[in-house]
Amino acid sequence: EIRYPTRSGSPSGATAGAPPAYRGGPYPVVLFAHGYDVTPATYRLLLDHWVRAGFVVVAPLFPEENAPNIAALGGEASVAGGAAESDLPNEPGDLAFVAGKVVATAAGGGGCRVLSGLVDPRALGLAGQSDGGQAAGMLAYDGNDQMAGPAFRAVAVLSGGVNGTDPYEGGPGHPPLLVV
Repeated sequence: EIRYPTRSGSPSGATAGAPPAYRGGPYPVVLFAHGYDVTPATYRLLLDHWVRAGFVVVAPLFPEENAPNIAALGGEASVAGGAAESDLPNEPGDLAFVAGKVVATAAGGGGCRVLSGLVDPRALGLAGQSDGGQAAGMLAYDGNDQMAGPAFRAVAVLSGGVNGTDPYEGGPGHPPLLVV
């Protein structure tokens, strides 16, 4: 999902296909990672609040941990549904890929036309909730250079755990961190 400030549309929430407010941009970006057994739409109130505050929000749907896939696997309590959570180690790479596409599009490269000229690639934030928060923390702080994507200006981990091997510590080269 991509949510962005618009020239028209409903002030109470997202309006599909509304024309972007390019005149007010470029806007900072929040790359948001959803938790296990939900979708980005679960967070619509939070994401829309960020958009009203002047951010573009890019919220990818993780292929294994999203609610429709978990339901298709028999639900969270099923063996297959529970096993889908084991995709979490791949999600930092998914986020790095999406962040790279956002930056490339902002720089005039291919990708999503609506983002071209709308986003500021130097103002990229990263946030996630639950497993998404853990994936965000892993991407920003685990030191795995193979997943290194664009530099994030700030990171928010909302109800996320630590991956157990690398603490989410700041320091030289790491963005500021908010943990809720």
